[in-house]
Amino acid sequence: MDQADIPLEEPLTRELKLEVKLQLEEYWKFHRRDLMFRRNTKLSWMLTENMITLDEATPQLKPNKLSRFCNKPTTLYLSPSGQRNNFCPTIILGCIYKDWFLHYDNEPNFEFGRFFADPVRITSTGPQAVADIVRSHKSLCDQASRLLTSLDRGEKPSPYCKLTTQTHKLLPLCRAIILVLDELDKDVEEDEDGRISLDEYSQAQSVLMVRTGDESHLSAPITFEHIRKQAFRLKRDDCDLEGIEVIRVSLALAVDFVTTLQQREDTATPSGMNNHIIDRSLCPSDDQNSYVDLALSADVWAEKILQQTDELGFENCVSAKSALMRALKARKGDDSAQLTPYPFARTWK
Repeated sequence: MDQADIPLEEPLTRELKLEVKLQLEEYWKFHRRDLMFRRNTKLSWMLTENMITLDEATPQLKPNKLSRFCNKPTTLYLSPSGQRNNFCPTIILGCIYKDWFLHYDNEPNFEFGRFFADPVRITSTGPQAVADIVRSHKSLCDQASRLLTSLDRGEKPSPYCKLTTQTHKLLPLCRAIILVLDELDKDVEEDEDGRISLDEYSQAQSVLMVRTGDESHLSAPITFEHIRKQAFRLKRDDCDLEGIEVIRVSLALAVDFVTTLQQREDTATPSGMNNHIIDRSLCPSDDQNSYVDLALSADVWAEKILQQTDELGFENCVSAKSALMRALKARKGDDSAQLTPYPFARTWK
């Protein structure tokens, strides 16, 4: 069925209009999560100019990078040996993205940049030893905290800052634990279908998981005891440190461990942020491309689009017309028009 088969001229039955509304509600969610959040996350990880870069032991956190340290339970530091042509390998993000979503049954809270981690790229002149990376991390956290405190007083750290402490916070867990990617796995091969399993790669790829020693604001101390049997060999001689504990584990285990810790903290100590505020930047416009009065729920947006079809007709409402096509195909058991996110890479699964 193509768009020429859509019954645009006849009034829709009540049942079909309800099916169209449900398709519109699904699109609102799809747009926010699988288009905007997915795109924003990929851009923040893939473009080096977007990243925080450590090229000296005492880094400076620019106000325009403050949001990158907010709403994430940890930070992933990319050593030069953990980069590919000075970039974070896309497959690392692919593994983290998949594992993090699955941990929340594919329904995580991704408002205002919430994610598992933010990458920080270390250059050849930046800190290399674990102790120096931890020291740099603590400095970045302190700077982020000061900037957020100034926001709380009503002072903007820069003219372009749009953050508020209602929506952005430096999570206590981010101070307490970091990951360091210091080697890249090369053993995972393509399956018979020519694709690489992200699950297999995530189990094979290792990261250093580091307790920084700053756990004073957590509900309980962190312990690695129950995962030691799953640990890899450290392969480093700079990890015997006072007040800092280091373990090498699979990327999959690190995502699960840190995310579980964050869930513990969320339960024990509410963040103080308003979790009911919707990130407007992720919301779709209406079919007249109006961003003035954005609908902040799937139901309201769908109703608004349908109201526009009453005025303009389905032919002139792209979102409604597409939703109608999906609804009609669904009636015939044809899922070819269903909403599917564009893959990070077609060679992964």
